[in-house]
Amino acid sequence: MTDRPGRRRRAVVAGVAGAVVVAIAFRSYIYGSVFRAGDVVLLANDPYYYRYVVETTTAAASGPFDLGVLFGHDKGTPLLFAVLATLAEIAGGDPSAAGVLLAVYPVVSAAVTVLLTYALAVRVTGRPAVGVLAGGLLAVTPVHALRTALGFADHHAFDYPWLVATALLLAALTASVPGDRRRRWLAAPLGVVVAGQLLAWVGGVLLLVPIG
Repeated sequence: MTDRPGRRRRAVVAGVAGAVVVAIAFRSYIYGSVFRAGDVVLLANDPYYYRYVVETTTAAASGPFDLGVLFGHDKGTPLLFAVLATLAEIAGGDPSAAGVLLAVYPVVSAAVTVLLTYALAVRVTGRPAVGVLAGGLLAVTPVHALRTALGFADHHAFDYPWLVATALLLAALTASVPGDRRRRWLAAPLGVVVAGQLLAWVGGVLLLVPIG
């Protein structure tokens, strides 16, 4: 007997991995334009503001546990600043670490968003093949590739995982029946991702409209 379920699982894993690899490749082929002779050249104006905030924050922080400084921003994209500054502080806190972090994080976000999109499509349709297709299409979507390109360290890349995670949890919550214990377990992470979505970007409240 042929191991059809095993072959299907391996095909799905290969398809998801392929979608992630494609997403990374589509966003990283400009490596030489971003990393130039030891310097990090970001791709837009706003990312330099984020870089300035991260560098000044890490310069003022006494370590990765100095939360009063690292989480001290209350305008624009407070959670983005806090996460990037904390990671930069863990990486050493020097300006070069901040530049590399800001350049690379959009690509990491793209890979995570592809995985979440796969999970969302499977949750809605029940078909792993559809999930692989959805993740693959997102990997090559031009506007998403632009906003999550290497060096494009704007807030958009940080918003995408929160948005898709919110949709995934809402889909799972909607599919569960009243009285199902899983509803209780879904409510807490849903609250976390919605809060993260609101703190990730000053206009995050607009993203609550579809939830309503």
